Amino acid sequence: MRIYIDGGASAVADWAAQTLAAVGHELVQAPAPAPQAFDLQIVFNVAQLSGPDAPQRDPTAPPSLLLVDRQQLPVAADALRAAADCLVLPAASESLIARVDRLAALANERRRLDEAEQRIHRFRLSQDRDHAAIHHVFSNAMRESWLDCSLLRHHLAPMSRFNGDLLLVAPGPSGGVYLMLGDFTGHGLGAAIGSLPTSRAFFAMARKACSVAEMAREINLTLIQLLPVDMFLCASLVQLHPKGDQLISWNGGLHAGQIYSQEGQLQVELPADKLALGILPDAAFDDRVHRQRLTPDSLLYLYTDGLSEATNASGELFGEERVRRSLAKQARAREGSGLHEVIAAVDAFRHGAPEDDLSIVELRCAPCPSQR
Repeated sequence: MRIYIDGGASAVADWAAQTLAAVGHELVQAPAPAPQAFDLQIVFNVAQLSGPDAPQRDPTAPPSLLLVDRQQLPVAADALRAAADCLVLPAASESLIARVDRLAALANERRRLDEAEQRIHRFRLSQDRDHAAIHHVFSNAMRESWLDCSLLRHHLAPMSRFNGDLLLVAPGPSGGVYLMLGDFTGHGLGAAIGSLPTSRAFFAMARKACSVAEMAREINLTLIQLLPVDMFLCASLVQLHPKGDQLISWNGGLHAGQIYSQEGQLQVELPADKLALGILPDAAFDDRVHRQRLTPDSLLYLYTDGLSEATNASGELFGEERVRRSLAKQARAREGSGLHEVIAAVDAFRHGAPEDDLSIVELRCAPCPSQR
């Protein structure tokens, strides 16, 4: 332990120095050294720790051990409160060593706590930087998304959670709507990495009026080349015909899309029979799509597993049956109500349980003009 003996040239200071040096402590000899140069200060002068001329106590400074003569005790009350410990003189060498060892243990503990706080501070700064980067990437990925399309209602998990949910919407050059709801495995920066190339491929191909099969194959190839083997994208890709009477869909790993009438009748569940994007090599990839004829103003619902797997305080899942009931009620809800029926049903089910991330989108299948 590095010890600064602030006692000038005195017999007591010499005794303290010799005693502590003999048991291996390092003595700092420089006059008035900086606080970071020593771990413990031994003080003999009561006035250094009390009175009008005493410096204000710095809580970050090394502790002080006051060696005080018994006759000084009546006037040393303030100094005793300012010091970390006190040894009344005359005292045995063993008492001085014991006091210093105790303060050394306290100093080491404080040092460990300071280092832990610094690590936590660095970790939080790193997290803040990561969150800022993730937010920037997700914002760029979603920037072109046509979320104010008149045929669309949606509820997205807050971007601040970075849970990997991605909703991309684009108009077709000749009308109609392209839509993709995806859920990356994992959270945070890993999920963000895949979102940007996915969105770029989606919007570029939508502008060229590419087919859903071509989109699915291109995004799969992009993710195969980019992501590690344990990361992939569960996604549903759909294209609504400009007349609103036909839907083309491809689903890999996401829940089956459900189409309801405005009276709340489930008309069809779209196939969900493909593997997620970013798993199969191009040669093995299945780009076959499903074509579905539509009744006027029917409603397509796509959602991530945050909906069906929402849990209440007892650990019970919201489940597919409750999903169907809430979607049927949502389909009957008046236009412009958002997706409040579904969200209200989930919130009532959770009833104070921790909130899960969920994303859901409704697409009204009706004619869509070629301009935004």
